[in-house]
Amino acid sequence: MTTALAGHDLVLGYPRTTVVHGVSVDIRPGVVTALVGPNGSGKSTVLRSLARLHPVSSGSVELDGSDSAPLSARAFARRVTLLSQSRPHPSGVTVHDVVTWSPPAPPSLRRAGRGRPAQHRARHGADRHHADGRPPGRPALGR
Repeated sequence: MTTALAGHDLVLGYPRTTVVHGVSVDIRPGVVTALVGPNGSGKSTVLRSLARLHPVSSGSVELDGSDSAPLSARAFARRVTLLSQSRPHPSGVTVHDVVTWSPPAPPSLRRAGRGRPAQHRARHGADRHHADGRPPGRPALGR
């Protein structure tokens, strides 16, 4: 399986403190990836660095197997988005709205019939289930 977004040997931190030392992570299409750790361990810093919202002291970030550094901020932002849980967001905008929105697919994908399949599935409910497989609206009884 290909890696859509990856960080290799990342060293991340702030002016007086390094919080992430040599971490590598692969984000693969269609796979749920979890970053788990105690408060202050650098999980959000890793995500922000992968999204090019926090500088990388050392290491590299790749998008579809290529170094992401040559991409303009605009080109990168069209492919990678981070929805942080700790920042204020426009009122009335749901996670579903953010995930299903994207600019139109490039003509080459539209001609090949592959334009915006994830948005279609999300809008039409094909993939709307909780992580444990429950359909939306069904409570997690006894869990």
